[in-house]
Amino acid sequence: MKQIIKKLLRERLLREQDYRGRHTAPDSSGGFQMTNLEECYGDDVYSYNCEKYFGTREGFDNESCSVIRSAKDKSNAKVKIYRAVPDLNDDININSGDWVTISKKYAKLHGDSNLGGKYKIISKVVYAKELYSECN
Repeated sequence: MKQIIKKLLRERLLREQDYRGRHTAPDSSGGFQMTNLEECYGDDVYSYNCEKYFGTREGFDNESCSVIRSAKDKSNAKVKIYRAVPDLNDDININSGDWVTISKKYAKLHGDSNLGGKYKIISKVVYAKELYSECN
């Protein structure tokens, strides 16, 4: 019985709607490409004022701003992305449209706070041109 419940839970979590949450991540139809974030944040997002002006002081700002600076105007730059997912001992992949982060520390914070500490962090390398922000 325990295995059946675990399987049903896993299937429910993996359904696209449940896996992504209530809304999907921004894309080319409504987001700002990582390589051109000055369109929404201004030039300071690529400067050393990034942490000061846009940071949250949660301990991952330096990591995120460093990745953002390295991708400026480089569509084909490779960027490692992270996502905290429920730890069901199954293969869960990062899919197009999933919310992701460029900070492993932020993924951990998200897993601790939103998944009750029962999570694993998965990662994938993508091109900077594939990453978008909703500018919030």
